Amino acid sequence: MPEDDDNRRDDRVHYEGGVPVFETQLERIEREQAEARERDKLYRDEQLRINRQQLRVNTRYMIFTFFLVITSMVTGGISLYQASIAKTSARAAESAAKTASATLKEIQTGQGAQDTHILASQAVTQATQTTSLASAAERQATLTKEGLLDVQRAFVSVSALDIYPIKRSTGEVDRWIVNPIVVNSGTTPTKNLYWIIGFGNPVIASGPIDKEPPLDPPDYPSLSDLMHHKNMKRGTISPQVSIRNFTTLIGFTPDRLHTTWIVTGQFVYGAFVYGDVIDPIPRHVTEFCFMFNSTALVDDQFLPPYERCAHHNCTDGACREN
Repeated sequence: MPEDDDNRRDDRVHYEGGVPVFETQLERIEREQAEARERDKLYRDEQLRINRQQLRVNTRYMIFTFFLVITSMVTGGISLYQASIAKTSARAAESAAKTASATLKEIQTGQGAQDTHILASQAVTQATQTTSLASAAERQATLTKEGLLDVQRAFVSVSALDIYPIKRSTGEVDRWIVNPIVVNSGTTPTKNLYWIIGFGNPVIASGPIDKEPPLDPPDYPSLSDLMHHKNMKRGTISPQVSIRNFTTLIGFTPDRLHTTWIVTGQFVYGAFVYGDVIDPIPRHVTEFCFMFNSTALVDDQFLPPYERCAHHNCTDGACREN
């Protein structure tokens, strides 16, 4: 056989059932392609199974949410009714106090003022005590309403990041998929939810950089833009859930998470503006921001390290203060 034919053949040996099998380079490539297709099929089947399980879980959540909302509305109505009664009692007590005070003035300016001085003093004492009771009842009514809001309303946060690799056929990591884990720890769903989620850094496209990266995303939206829902999407979040696939980001390539600096200048960030079943107007706001630190180990055994940004991790009043 000519020497060129020997080179093209490039015989390799592998074992099937303990029996050595010689194959040419073409056969080896075809076998590896077949194995790759089989792995892809197994991955797609597994992903389909996971999607079906997620659909069943979401359906149960919808049914659970429906009954939970009904129960919460009934409980909330009772609590609000009790608070209304308490306020009515407080107003009645305050009215009685004012009447007693007016009676005292009439007694003090009448002809029998001196004879009824003791009775007038007692009326003043009673009026003071009645006013104190009225104030206490009103404070209790306010606390009842605030407690109801704290327990029943939706409360949205982002607890962490869900990170997993997408690999090439060679086994190397092609990119890291990063999703924020969105949580509603309240007992009712959100109403009129607006959200925005971004990642990366438009200033740093890719590759090495010659100066230290920023510690906050430079294009984070202002609070005014958030409250006016600029460039935001609509949605809803069920109660008592933790969602790992709220949105799917394109991800980061390994070279973008490896720099000469401690931080990479790459971020995952966003915000939620929403109302709830008690007050559907979107007044609540939640901001979140994570930044990635540099790593020299970029495979699926060592997930890229990250931490919260210096700013933009807040809710409601704290965001307005910042």
